[in-house]
Amino acid sequence: MKIKLLLFLVALLSFSACLKDTCKSSQTYLRYEPIYKKTEEIRNFTIKMGPSKDLKSPGKIYTYGQYLLINEINEGLHIVDNTNPKNPIKLGFIEIPGNIDMAIQNNILYADNYIDLLAIDISNIQNPTLLTRKESVFPEISKSPELGYLVGYHYTKVSLPCNSPKFLNEGGILYYENSNIKADDISIFYNGIGTVPITGIGGSMARFTLTANHLYTIDNSNLKIFHLSNPQNPSLEKSMNLGWGIETIFPYKDKLFIGSNSGMFIYSNTNPSNPTFLSTFTHSFACDPVFATDTRAYITLRRGNTCSSNSDQLDVVDITDLKNPKLLKTYPMFNPRGLSVNDKTLYLCDDGFKVFNIEDDLKIDENRLSHINNIDTYDVIHLNDKNVAMVVGKDGLYQYNTQNNKDLILLSKIPIVR
Repeated sequence: MKIKLLLFLVALLSFSACLKDTCKSSQTYLRYEPIYKKTEEIRNFTIKMGPSKDLKSPGKIYTYGQYLLINEINEGLHIVDNTNPKNPIKLGFIEIPGNIDMAIQNNILYADNYIDLLAIDISNIQNPTLLTRKESVFPEISKSPELGYLVGYHYTKVSLPCNSPKFLNEGGILYYENSNIKADDISIFYNGIGTVPITGIGGSMARFTLTANHLYTIDNSNLKIFHLSNPQNPSLEKSMNLGWGIETIFPYKDKLFIGSNSGMFIYSNTNPSNPTFLSTFTHSFACDPVFATDTRAYITLRRGNTCSSNSDQLDVVDITDLKNPKLLKTYPMFNPRGLSVNDKTLYLCDDGFKVFNIEDDLKIDENRLSHINNIDTYDVIHLNDKNVAMVVGKDGLYQYNTQNNKDLILLSKIPIVR
């Protein structure tokens, strides 16, 4: 269960108030009604490839060989043949209730199903087969003896009297005044490329990642390490508490870069079963995806939503000395999210989609190569071998040819249909 919005809303359960209709005016609130599922409801489904569906609420994206996987938040995975980025072909849909995250290695898909971890054989993508279910490996939001597991919220806009408190809890139904939070505003993700196994690539807001024959997953406070000596049956080796507000994980060579609300944690991964802490780069409380290279870490911070930040910025951090990361420069941004780096080029989701030459750390803002400002974007994957940037946003998934970063060419779009 990795939806930060839900964790945030559960915290609001401590607030309660009575509504007193003494105002002549009203204001808009978001009304969140909890959704519960019994254990049998969570696990009572069959893994299979069904007919393709329209994108309605896309989440994280992942590429593996010729295939593009697009998460439909809490519902499952769209499978797309992306052999030709100019003509992506939707092959079908794999239903996985409660699914948000995924990672693939050697034709085995690892995916969350609410509180469970699934290992699915996709060697024949048209006929996926469940290999293993690891039960209750992810933390529950909350659980009611009568209703089951809290798995989400259904939200609607309502009007309440102007003297209503900012936070309200009425019998488990939550109200939040003038909220910028949206039910589909969740982290996307990044999954790094393993050095030996055949592994897929994802976006920069990862909560699942594969490296050194291990699967790493994070929730809001824990890092779980699964050994893949038997890839069909991942074995939980260790669970590490990292503190509160953990958001993203980025593997680079023998390091793990972990983004949190308060900073970036750097771990050595020379012993993949037991990562060791090296250092912390602290920043203001904000949402925090990270992308690292040999000597630099690029961190985007954004305000609003569950992040409560007052900053919209890009931080460039010198990580030449992993035990002593140093801020080189901060660049003001609009509301940055996912990012990807290829050599000396930064691809950034901010006020649309931006591309920068980052050869000079101190002049990145002076070296913007492109800006597509008519789309609202979450995350980007850059396929270096194909010169293609895949950008996911509120209107759909876009693919751009990046052979000339000063003149991006739209190859295709898979639209969202509401």
